Amino acid sequence: MKNVRIVNATDLRNNLFEILNWINFENIRHVQE
Repeated sequence: MKNVRIVNATDLRNNLFEILNWINFENIRHVQE
């Protein structure tokens, strides 16, 4: 159970980073236009 919780937390963190990177990419693209 402990290992599963750690994996889930890591997946959530990775998903957050992907979303933040996508938002940053969208913002940079708008600024360049």
